[in-house]
Amino acid sequence: MRIRNVFFVGTFTALLSGLSAQAIDRGAESIESLRVGGFSYDYYDGMELVLASEVAVPNTYGKWAVIAELGAGELSAADDESFDQLNLTLGVKHYLSDLTSLSLLGAYAWYDGVDEFNIGSVLFSARQSLVYPEEPLVPYIRVTAGLQFIDPSWGSPARQSDSYDQFIAEILAGCEFRMNRELAFVFEAGLSESEALDNGGPDLSDGWLARLSMQYDGF
Repeated sequence: MRIRNVFFVGTFTALLSGLSAQAIDRGAESIESLRVGGFSYDYYDGMELVLASEVAVPNTYGKWAVIAELGAGELSAADDESFDQLNLTLGVKHYLSDLTSLSLLGAYAWYDGVDEFNIGSVLFSARQSLVYPEEPLVPYIRVTAGLQFIDPSWGSPARQSDSYDQFIAEILAGCEFRMNRELAFVFEAGLSESEALDNGGPDLSDGWLARLSMQYDGF
């Protein structure tokens, strides 16, 4: 079965990482969200659908949480070749305060199309809210940086078979629109920059990205 068929089934069957973390500080035990995202990079564009969950670690007073993410989508290369995408992310999050959180994430993405390739990532992310999470509108800034380990193929956007690493950094601005105590919508958008570190590979992640999430907080 191609990953395209998994897109409608697999994304509704696993735990995933929440787009907005501050609800844990409001006393929530978990955050479940459904996210749709799009991106446009120099070598490819794509869209993905993600299910997300963030669960507070017991006896940490809401300061630590376990996060996970499972998503699927489609990637279109500059030469009109397309790839099905399936990605998994796991990590931990620590709340320094009601306004500031830090995350350490590990991710792996599989791509299947005219050829196959894979990308692994280790990412560090920091989010700073501009108002307290109890407010109906919570603007924030998120900065993410880390390493990606690219295992390409000649049919992939990298156009080479030699594995290489790249540094990636993202800066995004977003806002949480709270409907009530449990339900919120979250939008964020921003820029991504990357730098290949070895083997002459291209900088695959230069461009912009945007995400919209419907979030449910469990108390």
